[in-house]
Amino acid sequence: MKTDVVRFAVPDEKVSWNVKWDDYKPVEFNSDKLKGKEWADPENLKGIKFNQIDGKLNRKSHMGDYKLDESGAPINPEGRTGLRGRGVLGRFGPNHAVDPLVSRFNNGKLQYIAIERSDTGLQFLLSFLTVHVY
Repeated sequence: MKTDVVRFAVPDEKVSWNVKWDDYKPVEFNSDKLKGKEWADPENLKGIKFNQIDGKLNRKSHMGDYKLDESGAPINPEGRTGLRGRGVLGRFGPNHAVDPLVSRFNNGKLQYIAIERSDTGLQFLLSFLTVHVY
């Protein structure tokens, strides 16, 4: 999903959370398209149980425990990104998802079936494509 939000510029040497950077002021972005969606987290973080199973939601990361910022929101374990908030994702913290892709070679041609995710609001699409492999 494309947005017009401009990230706070983060030079490569400042990506790591281990590097002190007092002037880091990332842009807060939570897409308006998520408001009122039953599958999306509310903007108020109160009551969300991070780093654990939270009701039916698995809020554990495959990378281990993640830290929270001063407001109680999870920070990206990979480092600074120039954004705060969940962006266009439904959840704060990990957003576990699986997008299957079925493929095969048939008579020297790569064939695959792609499924467009229904949670984006776009039409469910099942396509059968043939790609010639040389």
